[in-house]
Amino acid sequence: MIQTIRHALASVRRQARLLLLACGLMLWLGIGAGQALAACNQGACVSAGPRLASIDSTRGALLNALLGSLLNSSVNLSAADWTAVAQTNVKLGLFLNALQAQTSTASHTAALGASTTLAKILTAGATAATADNATAAAALNSLSGQVNALSGTIAVGQMLNVSLPTGMLADTRVNLLDLVTGNIQLLNYQNMLTTPAPINLTGTALGLSGILNSVALYAQIIEPPVMRCGAAGTTFHTAAVRIKLNIDLVDVALDVSSLIGVGGVLGASASLAQIQLYVEVARANGTINTLNALTNALSIQASPGVADIYLGQVSDAVFASDTPLTAGVVQFANIGALSVTLPIVGTVNLAIQAKSNAHGNSSSTALNFNGPWPQTQTASTSAFFVSNLLSSLLTNLQLQLSPTLAIDALLLAPLKPILVTVLNGPLGTLLSSLVDPLLGLLGVQLGQMQVTVTGASYACTLSGYAYNDANHSAARDGGEAGCGQPLWAKLVPAASPSGPALEAVSVDAGSGLYSFATVVMGSYNVVLDTNATLADVTPGNPAGWLGTEAPTGIRGVTLGAADLPVQNFGLFNGSRLSGTVFKDNGSGGGTANNGVREAGESLLAGVALRATDNAGTTTHDSSTSDAGGSFTLWIPASAGAGVVKIVETNLPSYTSVGGSAGNTGGSYAIAQDTLSFTHSVGSLYSGVLFADVPANVFNEDNQQTILPGAVASHPHDFIAGSAGQVSLNLTGTATPAGSWTGVLFRDSNCNATLDAGEPQVSAPIAVVADQRLCFIVRATAPTNAPYNAQYAQTLAASFSYANSALSWSGSRQDLTFVGNASDAGLVLIKSVDKATAQPGETLVYVIRYENRSSGVLGNLKLYDATPAYTVFAAASCGTVPSGISNCQVTAQPAVGARGAVNWTLTGSLSPGLFGTVTYSVVVQ
Repeated sequence: MIQTIRHALASVRRQARLLLLACGLMLWLGIGAGQALAACNQGACVSAGPRLASIDSTRGALLNALLGSLLNSSVNLSAADWTAVAQTNVKLGLFLNALQAQTSTASHTAALGASTTLAKILTAGATAATADNATAAAALNSLSGQVNALSGTIAVGQMLNVSLPTGMLADTRVNLLDLVTGNIQLLNYQNMLTTPAPINLTGTALGLSGILNSVALYAQIIEPPVMRCGAAGTTFHTAAVRIKLNIDLVDVALDVSSLIGVGGVLGASASLAQIQLYVEVARANGTINTLNALTNALSIQASPGVADIYLGQVSDAVFASDTPLTAGVVQFANIGALSVTLPIVGTVNLAIQAKSNAHGNSSSTALNFNGPWPQTQTASTSAFFVSNLLSSLLTNLQLQLSPTLAIDALLLAPLKPILVTVLNGPLGTLLSSLVDPLLGLLGVQLGQMQVTVTGASYACTLSGYAYNDANHSAARDGGEAGCGQPLWAKLVPAASPSGPALEAVSVDAGSGLYSFATVVMGSYNVVLDTNATLADVTPGNPAGWLGTEAPTGIRGVTLGAADLPVQNFGLFNGSRLSGTVFKDNGSGGGTANNGVREAGESLLAGVALRATDNAGTTTHDSSTSDAGGSFTLWIPASAGAGVVKIVETNLPSYTSVGGSAGNTGGSYAIAQDTLSFTHSVGSLYSGVLFADVPANVFNEDNQQTILPGAVASHPHDFIAGSAGQVSLNLTGTATPAGSWTGVLFRDSNCNATLDAGEPQVSAPIAVVADQRLCFIVRATAPTNAPYNAQYAQTLAASFSYANSALSWSGSRQDLTFVGNASDAGLVLIKSVDKATAQPGETLVYVIRYENRSSGVLGNLKLYDATPAYTVFAAASCGTVPSGISNCQVTAQPAVGARGAVNWTLTGSLSPGLFGTVTYSVVVQ
């Protein structure tokens, strides 16, 4: 009768309720076989049930017995083996690959739908586990051998409904113990709903030898568990479980001395020997309330299953049915014996019978998850759920005696508290040490619901172009199409950059488009290659082509909540040459003018460079050095295998002192400031150097009027552009001829005044970069020099660059006039605010005019002009001394032009007074 009911119920349930049967296995909603995944579908994988970190010997014995009974076969693994299985999470893709091999099918979908034996499923699991845990793999191979004789078949797809769009489940793992128990339950569920024979366990095997002798256990899956991967609103639940325990207790003698005298009882003895317990736990339910897979934020509403405990006896027919257990179906059952001695009657032996029930309520809890995955949280009805349930069970305890006596009511009143006290300990231990572990093996807990989020993801489209970047702009411009070459794009997880790739898609030779249709949210490397081999994740370009955009051939991408287009690769058909322009002046301890950049030598921006043919008539490419001194030139394949030249155009006020050919195999010619080499198409040339230094600065021309016999002082400064040696030579010409004398002094403190102790210049002077030298040229007029006599002096400088054969020369002119008391003594001194300046910088010149004569000077006019390599910016009057009534700029070029700058001073300049005028220029 029971067996007939089981088979009938099994048939109904298989048709109506079987969605998924396994602790922690997944059902992908909306992406089954034959369905296309819409772009950017958001979902999370959730399950309910405890995750066992380890399995001790007690739980191992229980698991062997439970699974063996479900299979009607022998199952025997050690606790260490079960622990290895429980701790191993295998990649779902690897498992399906192995299942496909075991079932000899052509695809994952076909493998899931194929009917196969449990042994083959376990072998597939062992294969998937090999890379993660050899012990777990060996355990599953052993278990496969133990169940090899079972003839029943199942389709894994009946519990595991999964589709594998590209990358969607690449990182999804399934727990190996869940895989084992789920398939065993599925095999059992298709044939019967309760264990075909009781599970008989000794108290010693359960570690409860002091409490019970043995227990016969029956289990029934009322409803299978469901794990789902879906969007917000998706529901999932644990199994609904019913168990029966026939417990043979270690006999406990009861102290019933309090019964003596009750109803005339002359003597009494009692013992507690057995208990029948029934536990029914309704399914625990969960719902994904909100989901943001991009930020790994999920909220889940979880409700632990309602748990009921019954003490007494329930008929097998009711136990095997779908009908929920209630207090009304529970009958009294023997739990012990009572002997009483009565007057006249003597000793009477009675059976103590009992029944009870306890109902545990459930409450809903909101759980918030934020990764990393997997992440587990627990929703609890109460911390005292089990103890409250036990208390309620004992409070509701009902007793009767068999056979009945007229004094039953008198005897049971004192007997109940005795039994409540004695039962409290064994029942509490049985619930915590037997019932709860047993339910945990079936994915159920008393008063709790453990929820695990195994992952959250988006699946979107990732696409781009591999295009012919003819203008090497590293950006896909209008009209730039494909390269016409065989190319593939490969998708590689960023966490596993050494591969293998998840997928390879071809690049359209005409348009250059590639597209991965469905990619889960996460980080990846897109690799451009010339083959479709997934194991090869080293990028490759067609012969003669180089990368421009994403030049390494790898794009690191992070796919979030939207399709990710424009992940482009630019390819140039030709070669690339890179190099550096630097200031080779030895700054920072380097060697100046040696053509080698050393620490401390700065980089030069804005230097123009060209790649030309050997004749210089065709320019292949041009560029300017960036802020870091770097430049890149692209040489097209059309340049062929001929000679290519790299030509530098110096910045204004700079000169070249050397260069390096890098890895081109060519040579640098300083006379032409050009690198020449033989071109090979598709090459990467680097290490090219152009070494420049600022031109030397030699200031300024001077003019002064003095009286006969007086001395004029003309200040000059020299600023070295690089390290070297400067030599100075002073010559002079008198008009008319006369006995003028000229002497060159070193102005050591650069104050434009000859101070005591400052020496004459008689030998070359060694300098370093940016060093400033100041000089004073003195001109002494003869005492008989006529009015308007003049002495023109030339101060010539020659400079030899250190570590180089290069040289430089320059000169300055000083003109000294002989005047009378009314005009002699006007001294002009010109200064600038910067010793050196880069192109684009502004220089401010100040001209100081001073009356060093004994008479008043009037009607003054000052003349100057923009220096070489500069353009005019502004001019003004500076300090105006008393006596000068007006200062006016009377001539100046347009802004940005070159030319004369003049000032006219109205009024008188008294002896000893001075003033200033200023103008500014921009360096070109």
